[in-house]
Amino acid sequence: PKVFPLGELIDLLWRCCCFEDSYPQPNFLSLNKLLAPKGMLIFELLSGGPASSSRALDLGFFDKRFAKAQPALPAPMMIYLYLFIWRYSMRQIIAIGGGGFGRTAHENHIEQYILDQSSKSNPNILFIPTASAEPPDYIENFYKVFNELECHPNHLSLFKRTPNLEKLFAEQDVFFVGGGNTKSMLAVWREWGIDELLHNAYYEGKIMSGVSAGAICWFEKGVTDSWDDELRVLDCLGIIKGNCCPHYDEEPDRIPYTNKFLSEGLIDSIHCIEGGSALHFVDELVKHNVSFHKSKNSYNVSIKDNQILTKAYSSISI
Repeated sequence: PKVFPLGELIDLLWRCCCFEDSYPQPNFLSLNKLLAPKGMLIFELLSGGPASSSRALDLGFFDKRFAKAQPALPAPMMIYLYLFIWRYSMRQIIAIGGGGFGRTAHENHIEQYILDQSSKSNPNILFIPTASAEPPDYIENFYKVFNELECHPNHLSLFKRTPNLEKLFAEQDVFFVGGGNTKSMLAVWREWGIDELLHNAYYEGKIMSGVSAGAICWFEKGVTDSWDDELRVLDCLGIIKGNCCPHYDEEPDRIPYTNKFLSEGLIDSIHCIEGGSALHFVDELVKHNVSFHKSKNSYNVSIKDNQILTKAYSSISI
């Protein structure tokens, strides 16, 4: 188990208490799954003395070492500690439908939002531009934007001399996957084992994000224009159950093809994300849409009794 230095623990606890955003209440019944790899020794350190009941087990601690433990801190501080561990361990994906630094280096709203989700004050962020074959201008825009923000930006090249990937990924706090050809990107990733590295990083609580190809890659399936003649449904990484379509309002064939795939039974529902917006997932569930341009939104589109149903997600503007 990881032991947090006291200074880092106090700093993260303080920032946990000061978040302006609102998050779902942590599920204490599943908290035991988070504690074992992340912070069990914190509770072992801060708990002690006999207890008259197995309250620890009621809260989801299946480890018998805690069955007779009681908190050594006041209740409010223990609540903050619960929130800290949940916040530090929760899994997040921010899928962007279109826009961001790939189009302009003069705005940084969604980029700042992504960095704000990290528990680090100056997180390391890795740009993965595989899908577009690593064009220099795309990489240049990445640095133009993120060099102005409080972070340490870096990018990964797979078409030049490739670094030690395990070491590089272990050093990162945030990942951003660029747009382009999703099918080609996934093929290169699997050859290098990047699909597994991203999967592991995600379950370690690192922030995943991306646009277009970098949005749909996290889902079971995505609607892609990797082929020149038509849109198709492509198997992706499968980290999030369900399907995704980016550029929902930006490209005229997106809505007709999405409706076609639903009518043909290739998919039964799909997350559709407009350009200028992002869909934020926490622990594989939709938290909300994030609109960063012209009040754009995201939708759950499904089919029932041969009728296409479209439901907008709750949205915040930044």
